[in-house]
Amino acid sequence: MSKSDPEEVRLAAVMAEVVLSSRADGTWTTYLPLWQKFVQWCAARTPPRTPLPADGPTVALYLISVAQTANTYSVVKAASGAICSFHDVALAGVAPTEHPMVALVRRSVQRRLGVALVNQKEPLDFEVIRGAASWVWTLEQGHNRWALALTLVLVGFCGFLRYSDLAQLYADEIHFYEDRAELFLETRKNDQLREGNVVVLARGESSACPVAALEWLLRSVPSLQAGGHVRLFQRFDGRVTRFHPERILSTMRGEEMSYDQMRSLMFALLTKCTGVPEEDLKRRYGTQSLRSGGATLVAAEGVSDRVFQRHGGWRTPQMKDHYVQDTMGAKLEVTRAMRY
Repeated sequence: MSKSDPEEVRLAAVMAEVVLSSRADGTWTTYLPLWQKFVQWCAARTPPRTPLPADGPTVALYLISVAQTANTYSVVKAASGAICSFHDVALAGVAPTEHPMVALVRRSVQRRLGVALVNQKEPLDFEVIRGAASWVWTLEQGHNRWALALTLVLVGFCGFLRYSDLAQLYADEIHFYEDRAELFLETRKNDQLREGNVVVLARGESSACPVAALEWLLRSVPSLQAGGHVRLFQRFDGRVTRFHPERILSTMRGEEMSYDQMRSLMFALLTKCTGVPEEDLKRRYGTQSLRSGGATLVAAEGVSDRVFQRHGGWRTPQMKDHYVQDTMGAKLEVTRAMRY
């Protein structure tokens, strides 16, 4: 590549951005320190080992070293993922993590450490959300606060969405149709093709319909009524709404709702509707309980694995699934199975 040709220099810079965008920004934030640890480990060997390109035996030895102090397999898996990703962007050929010896080490470590997450939370039962929906839409006093919380819970549960997904939803990227709503996510953690992701929610007839809840939110929040590229779930003024919960929607100014506010809204609603103390609920559930709850419910209904996994944005072993176009009817099977 010529360093004297301005056009080639410019294109090289663009190419670097394209290569880096093959992974989500959060992935690089996680992988960079893990990669640096691998480089340091290689440099400390006698004689030093080459980290890039590394060979299979080097990576296998390193993963064994990591496993000796790891409490869960996820630590070893992340280290392997970092090494694989840096070899990918360096165009170093077949990643050393594909070496048979490395695969054998991973399987052995996984069997010994297991894959259970520490403090993994329970999936949320949709019957709890149904009960909350039946209560919320009959309210008058404080209706706005609880309706906002319910909308957040319904969209997260039915769309299999994380906090990071809910926080990046924009009003102008939600489109309503007679039988559904389509939510566009500009980026998604597991969006391997970097094409964004459209989450389809079927329209239901009960009080627990997420489409109806979204329509309520869009026509109720002043900052959303003006249109434009505005966040759907926005930060509200907690000091005002503490004493005047009915004013919660008018305090929104377009900023991203924080994780703490979103979590607080969710647990306030669950506590109100179940009568279970908030601290007890927090020990059992987290914001991920919306995503896992929706997935658990749909899996039990026998929805196609491929459609199910694409709805949740999960990476699958079958890369072909990223290229298969599902019919609208197949996509709607996911949320229709919830019978809201």
